[in-house]
Amino acid sequence: VKALLREAECTVNDRAVSFEMIREQLEEPSAPRGALLCDYDFFRVIYQLQSRSVTRSGDAVHIALLSAAGKDGDLSKRSLDCCMENLRELIQISLRRGDAASRCSVSQYVILLPQANYESSCQVLNRIIKAFYRQYPHSPAALRFLVQPLEPAP
Repeated sequence: VKALLREAECTVNDRAVSFEMIREQLEEPSAPRGALLCDYDFFRVIYQLQSRSVTRSGDAVHIALLSAAGKDGDLSKRSLDCCMENLRELIQISLRRGDAASRCSVSQYVILLPQANYESSCQVLNRIIKAFYRQYPHSPAALRFLVQPLEPAP
């Protein structure tokens, strides 16, 4: 649907656009703190761009998967929704402005950590988990994560 909307906009706008107008459209309206939270389709585009960039630069970029499950089995839908909303807020404020994150399933967030080695990436995820348990000590959720290096584009 988004692709169709963009295509429609391009065919309707038959005039050249100034460079200044393009820059204004691309700029963020405000400078929010923390990570860029986006939908999964947009996250895929960011991931592919980073993958291409890593191929050229050789920089360290890691991807993390943060998962929530019940400590004693499954979480209720209400508990899971609450947990994921609380995690969203913690992820946004705990990460740097150059990081990106997206909810990729009902119980998981995927996080892109550019310019971070494996150890610092694990520290970041541990810090998010500790902050979650500190703020929500009675949460029935058990959090775990996996971190892997981003694969360069072929």
